[in-house]
Amino acid sequence: MSTAKSIAGSLRTAHSIALILHQNPDGDVIGSALALERSLPSKKIRIVCVNPVADVFTEALGPFAVESTLLQSANLFVVLDCPDLKRTGFATHLTKLAKNKKLIVIDHHQKGDLAILANEYHHDLTASSTCEMVASVIDELRLPINSSVATALLLGIHTDTGGFQYPNTTSETLKLAARLVRQGADYQRIRQTLGPQRDLKKMRLWGEVLGSVSINSLGIAVARVSKATLAKTSATESDLAGLAKYLCSIEGTKATLVLVETDAGWRGSLRTQSRTFNVGRLAKLLGGSGGRKVAGFLATEELVSDKIDSV
Repeated sequence: MSTAKSIAGSLRTAHSIALILHQNPDGDVIGSALALERSLPSKKIRIVCVNPVADVFTEALGPFAVESTLLQSANLFVVLDCPDLKRTGFATHLTKLAKNKKLIVIDHHQKGDLAILANEYHHDLTASSTCEMVASVIDELRLPINSSVATALLLGIHTDTGGFQYPNTTSETLKLAARLVRQGADYQRIRQTLGPQRDLKKMRLWGEVLGSVSINSLGIAVARVSKATLAKTSATESDLAGLAKYLCSIEGTKATLVLVETDAGWRGSLRTQSRTFNVGRLAKLLGGSGGRKVAGFLATEELVSDKIDSV
Protein backbone atom coordinates (compact mmCIF):
# COMPACT_ATOMS: atom_id res chain seq x y z
CA MET A 1 0.00 0.00 0.00
CA SER A 2 1.35 3.40 -0.99
CA THR A 3 1.95 6.28 1.40
CA ALA A 4 1.34 9.99 1.18
CA LYS A 5 5.08 10.41 0.68
CA SER A 6 5.25 8.05 -2.31
CA ILE A 7 2.17 9.65 -3.89
CA ALA A 8 3.78 13.06 -3.46
CA GLY A 9 6.86 11.75 -5.25
CA SER A 10 4.81 10.58 -8.22
CA LEU A 11 2.99 13.92 -8.44
CA ARG A 12 6.28 15.81 -8.19
CA THR A 13 7.83 14.02 -11.19
CA ALA A 14 4.73 14.04 -13.42
CA HIS A 15 4.40 16.72 -16.09
CA SER A 16 0.81 16.12 -17.16
CA ILE A 17 -1.83 14.82 -14.72
CA ALA A 18 -5.46 13.72 -15.15
CA LEU A 19 -7.52 13.88 -11.95
CA ILE A 20 -10.50 11.56 -12.30
CA LEU A 21 -13.71 12.18 -10.34
CA HIS A 22 -16.26 9.44 -9.72
CA GLN A 23 -19.73 9.55 -11.24
CA ASN A 24 -22.15 12.05 -9.69
CA PRO A 25 -19.27 13.86 -7.95
CA ASP A 26 -19.70 14.97 -4.34
CA GLY A 27 -17.91 17.55 -2.23
CA ASP A 28 -15.12 15.23 -1.14
CA VAL A 29 -13.94 14.23 -4.61
CA ILE A 30 -14.35 17.77 -5.96
CA GLY A 31 -12.50 19.29 -3.01
CA SER A 32 -9.69 16.74 -3.39
CA ALA A 33 -9.23 17.50 -7.08
CA LEU A 34 -9.37 21.29 -6.68
CA ALA A 35 -6.90 21.19 -3.78
CA LEU A 36 -4.39 19.22 -5.84
CA GLU A 37 -4.87 21.32 -8.97
CA ARG A 38 -4.48 24.60 -7.09
CA SER A 39 -1.46 23.30 -5.18
CA LEU A 40 0.38 22.38 -8.41
CA PRO A 41 0.01 25.41 -10.72
CA SER A 42 3.17 24.53 -12.64
CA LYS A 43 1.73 21.19 -13.76
CA LYS A 44 -0.60 20.60 -16.69
CA ILE A 45 -3.65 19.26 -14.88
CA ARG A 46 -7.04 18.24 -16.22
CA ILE A 47 -10.02 17.38 -14.01
CA VAL A 48 -12.19 14.75 -15.69
CA CYS A 49 -15.69 13.45 -14.89
CA VAL A 50 -18.43 11.78 -16.92
CA ASN A 51 -21.07 13.88 -15.12
CA PRO A 52 -21.36 17.66 -14.76
CA VAL A 53 -20.54 19.23 -11.40
CA ALA A 54 -23.43 20.74 -9.41
CA ASP A 55 -23.53 24.54 -9.38
CA VAL A 56 -23.39 24.59 -5.57
CA PHE A 57 -19.73 23.54 -5.68
CA THR A 58 -18.67 26.27 -8.07
CA GLU A 59 -20.53 28.73 -5.84
CA ALA A 60 -18.49 27.55 -2.86
CA LEU A 61 -15.11 27.10 -4.57
CA GLY A 62 -15.19 29.46 -7.53
CA PRO A 63 -15.14 28.46 -11.22
CA PHE A 64 -13.08 25.50 -12.39
CA ALA A 65 -12.95 23.45 -15.58
CA VAL A 66 -14.11 19.83 -15.75
CA GLU A 67 -13.71 17.80 -18.94
CA SER A 68 -15.90 14.83 -19.85
CA THR A 69 -13.35 13.03 -22.05
CA LEU A 70 -10.41 11.11 -20.66
CA LEU A 71 -7.46 11.80 -22.99
CA GLN A 72 -4.45 9.48 -22.95
CA SER A 73 -1.98 12.36 -23.35
CA ALA A 74 -1.38 12.65 -19.58
CA ASN A 75 1.51 10.66 -18.14
CA LEU A 76 -0.16 10.24 -14.72
CA PHE A 77 -3.78 9.35 -13.98
CA VAL A 78 -5.15 9.83 -10.46
CA VAL A 79 -8.51 8.41 -9.37
CA LEU A 80 -9.88 10.18 -6.32
CA ASP A 81 -12.37 9.01 -3.68
CA CYS A 82 -13.38 5.91 -5.64
CA PRO A 83 -12.51 2.23 -5.06
CA ASP A 84 -14.42 0.75 -8.01
CA LEU A 85 -13.41 0.91 -11.67
CA LYS A 86 -17.01 0.95 -12.88
CA ARG A 87 -17.91 4.00 -10.82
CA THR A 88 -15.27 6.12 -12.56
CA GLY A 89 -17.33 5.95 -15.75
CA PHE A 90 -14.11 5.21 -17.66
CA ALA A 91 -13.73 1.48 -16.96
CA THR A 92 -12.74 0.38 -20.46
CA HIS A 93 -10.49 3.37 -21.08
CA LEU A 94 -8.66 3.10 -17.76
CA THR A 95 -8.12 -0.65 -18.17
CA LYS A 96 -6.33 0.02 -21.45
CA LEU A 97 -4.39 3.03 -20.15
CA ALA A 98 -3.13 1.13 -17.10
CA LYS A 99 -1.08 -1.12 -19.38
CA ASN A 100 1.37 1.65 -20.27
CA LYS A 101 0.49 4.63 -18.07
CA LYS A 102 0.85 5.18 -14.34
CA LEU A 103 -2.42 4.96 -12.39
CA ILE A 104 -2.76 6.15 -8.79
CA VAL A 105 -5.76 5.84 -6.45
CA ILE A 106 -6.30 7.97 -3.33
CA ASP A 107 -9.33 6.77 -1.39
CA HIS A 108 -10.73 6.21 2.11
CA HIS A 109 -13.44 3.64 1.30
CA GLN A 110 -13.28 -0.15 1.40
CA LYS A 111 -10.93 -1.43 -1.30
CA GLY A 112 -12.45 -2.31 -4.67
CA ASP A 113 -11.16 -3.61 -7.99
CA LEU A 114 -9.07 -0.47 -8.63
CA ALA A 115 -6.65 -1.83 -6.01
CA ILE A 116 -5.69 -4.52 -8.53
CA LEU A 117 -5.37 -2.18 -11.50
CA ALA A 118 -3.53 0.74 -9.89
CA ASN A 119 0.25 1.10 -9.75
CA GLU A 120 -0.05 2.95 -6.45
CA TYR A 121 -2.98 2.69 -4.04
CA HIS A 122 -3.05 5.17 -1.16
CA HIS A 123 -5.73 3.91 1.19
CA ASP A 124 -6.81 4.87 4.71
CA LEU A 125 -10.08 3.62 6.20
CA THR A 126 -9.54 5.75 9.30
CA ALA A 127 -9.57 9.02 7.34
CA SER A 128 -12.81 10.99 7.46
CA SER A 129 -12.52 11.82 3.77
CA THR A 130 -10.24 11.71 0.77
CA CYS A 131 -9.63 15.42 1.36
CA GLU A 132 -8.05 14.55 4.71
CA MET A 133 -5.66 12.22 2.87
CA VAL A 134 -4.94 14.78 0.14
CA ALA A 135 -3.97 17.31 2.82
CA SER A 136 -1.24 14.88 3.93
CA VAL A 137 -0.05 14.48 0.35
CA ILE A 138 0.22 18.26 -0.05
CA ASP A 139 2.18 18.41 3.20
CA GLU A 140 4.57 15.76 1.83
CA LEU A 141 5.01 17.93 -1.27
CA ARG A 142 6.22 20.66 1.11
CA LEU A 143 3.80 23.10 -0.48
CA PRO A 144 2.07 25.95 1.35
CA ILE A 145 -1.70 25.71 1.66
CA ASN A 146 -3.32 28.98 0.63
CA SER A 147 -6.90 30.03 1.33
CA SER A 148 -8.22 28.59 -1.95
CA VAL A 149 -6.68 25.17 -1.30
CA ALA A 150 -7.75 25.25 2.35
CA THR A 151 -11.35 26.01 1.39
CA ALA A 152 -11.42 23.12 -1.11
CA LEU A 153 -10.09 20.68 1.49
CA LEU A 154 -12.45 21.88 4.20
CA LEU A 155 -15.45 21.61 1.88
CA GLY A 156 -14.69 17.94 1.26
CA ILE A 157 -14.21 17.22 4.94
CA HIS A 158 -17.40 19.11 5.81
CA THR A 159 -19.54 17.19 3.31
CA ASP A 160 -18.17 13.73 4.14
CA THR A 161 -18.56 14.22 7.90
CA GLY A 162 -22.03 15.75 7.62
CA GLY A 163 -20.78 19.03 9.03
CA PHE A 164 -18.65 17.16 11.64
CA GLN A 165 -21.67 15.21 12.89
CA TYR A 166 -20.94 11.71 11.53
CA PRO A 167 -19.01 9.06 13.50
CA ASN A 168 -16.08 9.33 11.05
CA THR A 169 -15.21 12.72 12.61
CA THR A 170 -12.04 12.07 14.65
CA SER A 171 -9.78 14.29 16.74
CA GLU A 172 -7.38 14.35 13.76
CA THR A 173 -10.22 15.53 11.53
CA LEU A 174 -11.03 18.40 13.89
CA LYS A 175 -7.35 19.35 14.23
CA LEU A 176 -7.02 19.50 10.44
CA ALA A 177 -10.22 21.53 10.09
CA ALA A 178 -8.97 24.06 12.66
CA ARG A 179 -5.65 24.29 10.85
CA LEU A 180 -7.38 24.87 7.49
CA VAL A 181 -9.42 27.71 8.97
CA ARG A 182 -6.19 29.26 10.24
CA GLN A 183 -4.79 28.93 6.72
CA GLY A 184 -7.69 30.91 5.32
CA ALA A 185 -10.47 28.40 4.58
CA ASP A 186 -13.77 30.23 4.19
CA TYR A 187 -15.95 28.01 6.37
CA GLN A 188 -18.80 30.49 6.53
CA ARG A 189 -19.06 30.44 2.74
CA ILE A 190 -19.07 26.64 2.78
CA ARG A 191 -21.86 26.53 5.37
CA GLN A 192 -23.93 29.18 3.67
CA THR A 193 -23.58 27.59 0.24
CA LEU A 194 -24.10 23.98 1.29
CA GLY A 195 -26.64 24.69 4.03
CA PRO A 196 -30.38 24.13 3.61
CA GLN A 197 -31.74 26.21 0.74
CA ARG A 198 -35.36 27.26 0.97
CA ASP A 199 -36.06 26.91 -2.73
CA LEU A 200 -39.79 26.56 -3.42
CA LYS A 201 -39.42 23.85 -6.07
CA LYS A 202 -37.13 21.86 -3.80
CA MET A 203 -39.54 22.18 -0.86
CA ARG A 204 -42.43 20.99 -3.02
CA LEU A 205 -40.40 18.05 -4.29
CA TRP A 206 -39.26 17.01 -0.82
CA GLY A 207 -42.82 17.33 0.45
CA GLU A 208 -44.06 14.94 -2.23
CA VAL A 209 -41.27 12.45 -1.61
CA LEU A 210 -41.28 12.50 2.19
CA GLY A 211 -44.99 11.76 2.23
CA SER A 212 -44.35 8.32 0.72
CA VAL A 213 -41.15 7.26 2.54
CA SER A 214 -41.29 3.74 3.92
CA ILE A 215 -38.95 1.77 6.20
CA ASN A 216 -38.37 -1.88 5.35
CA SER A 217 -37.56 -4.80 7.64
CA LEU A 218 -33.82 -4.04 7.61
CA GLY A 219 -34.38 -0.50 8.81
CA ILE A 220 -33.73 1.09 5.40
CA ALA A 221 -35.74 4.23 4.73
CA VAL A 222 -36.78 4.07 1.07
CA ALA A 223 -37.83 7.11 -0.97
CA ARG A 224 -38.96 6.90 -4.60
CA VAL A 225 -38.81 9.85 -6.98
CA SER A 226 -40.58 9.26 -10.27
CA LYS A 227 -40.35 11.33 -13.44
CA ALA A 228 -43.95 12.33 -12.81
CA THR A 229 -43.06 13.71 -9.36
CA LEU A 230 -40.21 15.79 -10.80
CA ALA A 231 -42.50 17.13 -13.51
CA LYS A 232 -45.31 17.87 -11.07
CA THR A 233 -43.04 19.96 -8.82
CA SER A 234 -41.08 21.55 -11.71
CA ALA A 235 -37.93 20.34 -9.93
CA THR A 236 -34.79 18.60 -11.17
CA GLU A 237 -32.62 15.80 -9.84
CA SER A 238 -30.21 18.37 -8.40
CA ASP A 239 -32.98 19.40 -5.99
CA LEU A 240 -32.63 15.98 -4.36
CA ALA A 241 -29.17 16.84 -3.04
CA GLY A 242 -29.10 16.26 0.72
CA LEU A 243 -32.25 14.11 0.81
CA ALA A 244 -30.45 10.84 1.60
CA LYS A 245 -28.51 12.53 4.39
CA TYR A 246 -31.74 14.01 5.79
CA LEU A 247 -33.46 10.61 5.81
CA CYS A 248 -30.59 9.19 7.88
CA SER A 249 -31.87 11.31 10.77
CA ILE A 250 -35.11 9.29 11.02
CA GLU A 251 -35.14 7.51 14.37
CA GLY A 252 -34.43 3.79 14.07
CA THR A 253 -33.16 4.04 10.49
CA LYS A 254 -29.96 2.14 9.73
CA ALA A 255 -29.59 3.32 6.13
CA THR A 256 -31.42 5.25 3.43
CA LEU A 257 -32.18 4.51 -0.20
CA VAL A 258 -33.30 7.18 -2.66
CA LEU A 259 -34.60 5.75 -5.96
CA VAL A 260 -34.81 8.15 -8.89
CA GLU A 261 -36.54 7.15 -12.13
CA THR A 262 -34.41 7.75 -15.23
CA ASP A 263 -34.66 6.75 -18.88
CA ALA A 264 -32.29 3.83 -18.17
CA GLY A 265 -34.13 2.60 -15.08
CA TRP A 266 -34.20 3.43 -11.37
CA ARG A 267 -30.95 4.89 -10.04
CA GLY A 268 -30.47 4.02 -6.38
CA SER A 269 -28.37 6.03 -3.95
CA LEU A 270 -27.58 4.35 -0.62
CA ARG A 271 -26.20 6.08 2.46
CA THR A 272 -25.70 5.17 6.10
CA GLN A 273 -24.32 6.65 9.30
CA SER A 274 -24.25 3.27 11.02
CA ARG A 275 -20.90 1.82 12.13
CA THR A 276 -22.03 -1.72 11.24
CA PHE A 277 -24.32 -1.44 8.21
CA ASN A 278 -22.41 -1.77 4.90
CA VAL A 279 -24.40 -0.24 2.03
CA GLY A 280 -21.62 -1.17 -0.42
CA ARG A 281 -22.44 -4.87 -0.02
CA LEU A 282 -26.11 -4.22 -0.71
CA ALA A 283 -25.27 -2.14 -3.79
CA LYS A 284 -23.12 -4.95 -5.20
CA LEU A 285 -25.98 -7.43 -4.78
CA LEU A 286 -28.01 -5.07 -6.94
CA GLY A 287 -25.33 -4.71 -9.61
CA GLY A 288 -23.83 -1.47 -8.29
CA SER A 289 -20.81 -0.43 -6.28
CA GLY A 290 -19.59 1.84 -3.49
CA GLY A 291 -18.14 1.95 -0.01
CA ARG A 292 -19.47 1.19 3.46
CA LYS A 293 -21.13 4.58 3.89
CA VAL A 294 -22.17 5.61 0.37
CA ALA A 295 -23.02 3.43 -2.64
CA GLY A 296 -25.23 3.29 -5.69
CA PHE A 297 -26.68 1.13 -8.45
CA LEU A 298 -28.94 1.24 -11.51
CA ALA A 299 -31.92 -1.11 -11.55
CA THR A 300 -34.90 -1.97 -13.72
CA GLU A 301 -38.45 -1.61 -12.47
CA GLU A 302 -38.60 -5.39 -12.01
CA LEU A 303 -35.51 -5.44 -9.83
CA VAL A 304 -36.81 -2.57 -7.73
CA SER A 305 -40.11 -4.37 -7.17
CA ASP A 306 -38.68 -7.84 -6.60
CA LYS A 307 -35.52 -7.04 -4.66
CA ILE A 308 -35.70 -3.68 -2.90
CA ASP A 309 -39.07 -4.19 -1.27
CA SER A 310 -38.00 -7.60 0.02
CA VAL A 311 -34.47 -6.69 1.16
